[in-house]
Amino acid sequence: AKMDDSDKRRRPHPYGFPFPPYHVQEALMADIYKCLDDGGVGMFESPTGTGKSLSLICSTLQWLLDQEAKDAAGEAGGGAKGGGGGG
Repeated sequence: AKMDDSDKRRRPHPYGFPFPPYHVQEALMADIYKCLDDGGVGMFESPTGTGKSLSLICSTLQWLLDQEAKDAAGEAGGGAKGGGGGG
Protein backbone atom coordinates (compact mmCIF):
# COMPACT_ATOMS: atom_id res chain seq x y z
CA ALA A 1 0.00 0.00 0.00
CA LYS A 2 1.28 3.42 -0.92
CA MET A 3 1.68 5.93 1.90
CA ASP A 4 0.16 9.35 1.27
CA ASP A 5 0.96 12.60 3.11
CA SER A 6 -1.82 12.10 5.68
CA ASP A 7 -0.30 8.72 6.65
CA LYS A 8 3.09 10.39 7.17
CA ARG A 9 1.53 12.99 9.45
CA ARG A 10 -0.19 10.34 11.59
CA ARG A 11 2.87 8.14 11.90
CA PRO A 12 4.69 8.83 15.19
CA HIS A 13 8.19 10.21 14.84
CA PRO A 14 11.00 8.43 16.72
CA TYR A 15 11.72 11.59 18.73
CA GLY A 16 8.08 12.47 19.29
CA PHE A 17 8.24 15.39 16.85
CA PRO A 18 4.64 16.58 16.33
CA PHE A 19 4.87 16.81 12.52
CA PRO A 20 7.22 15.60 9.76
CA PRO A 21 10.58 17.27 10.51
CA TYR A 22 12.85 18.95 8.01
CA HIS A 23 16.19 17.26 7.35
CA VAL A 24 18.03 19.82 9.49
CA GLN A 25 15.67 19.13 12.41
CA GLU A 26 16.06 15.36 12.01
CA ALA A 27 19.85 15.66 11.99
CA LEU A 28 19.86 17.98 15.01
CA MET A 29 17.63 15.63 17.03
CA ALA A 30 19.85 12.65 16.18
CA ASP A 31 22.99 14.56 17.17
CA ILE A 32 21.48 15.79 20.45
CA TYR A 33 20.24 12.29 21.31
CA LYS A 34 23.67 10.79 20.56
CA CYS A 35 25.39 13.46 22.64
CA LEU A 36 23.13 12.72 25.60
CA ASP A 37 23.56 8.99 25.15
CA ASP A 38 27.35 9.34 25.06
CA GLY A 39 27.28 11.52 28.18
CA GLY A 40 29.05 14.35 26.38
CA VAL A 41 28.72 18.07 26.09
CA GLY A 42 27.40 19.45 22.82
CA MET A 43 27.42 22.79 21.14
CA PHE A 44 24.85 23.07 18.37
CA GLU A 45 24.05 25.92 16.07
CA SER A 46 21.52 26.46 13.34
CA PRO A 47 20.03 29.56 11.69
CA THR A 48 17.03 31.36 13.13
CA GLY A 49 13.73 29.67 12.38
CA THR A 50 15.07 26.14 11.84
CA GLY A 51 13.26 24.62 14.81
CA LYS A 52 16.10 24.34 17.31
CA SER A 53 13.93 24.72 20.41
CA LEU A 54 11.39 22.09 19.41
CA SER A 55 14.15 19.76 18.20
CA LEU A 56 15.96 20.13 21.53
CA ILE A 57 12.81 19.53 23.56
CA CYS A 58 11.69 16.49 21.54
CA SER A 59 15.06 14.75 21.42
CA THR A 60 15.83 15.41 25.09
CA LEU A 61 12.46 14.23 26.34
CA GLN A 62 12.68 11.12 24.16
CA TRP A 63 16.12 10.39 25.57
CA LEU A 64 14.76 10.74 29.11
CA LEU A 65 11.85 8.39 28.34
CA ASP A 66 14.25 5.87 26.82
CA GLN A 67 16.51 6.07 29.89
CA GLU A 68 13.57 5.47 32.20
CA ALA A 69 12.56 2.44 30.13
CA LYS A 70 16.13 1.08 30.22
CA ASP A 71 16.32 1.65 33.98
CA ALA A 72 12.99 -0.10 34.49
CA ALA A 73 14.09 -3.02 32.32
CA GLY A 74 17.35 -3.24 34.27
CA GLU A 75 15.50 -3.30 37.59
CA ALA A 76 13.12 -5.95 36.30
CA GLY A 77 16.10 -8.01 35.18
CA GLY A 78 17.76 -7.70 38.58
CA GLY A 79 20.73 -5.64 37.45
CA ALA A 80 19.82 -1.99 37.86
CA LYS A 81 22.33 0.19 36.11
CA GLY A 82 22.95 3.81 37.03
CA GLY A 83 20.82 6.40 35.28
CA GLY A 84 21.64 9.34 33.09
CA GLY A 85 24.46 10.59 35.31
CA GLY A 86 25.38 14.16 35.63
CA GLY A 87 26.87 16.01 38.41
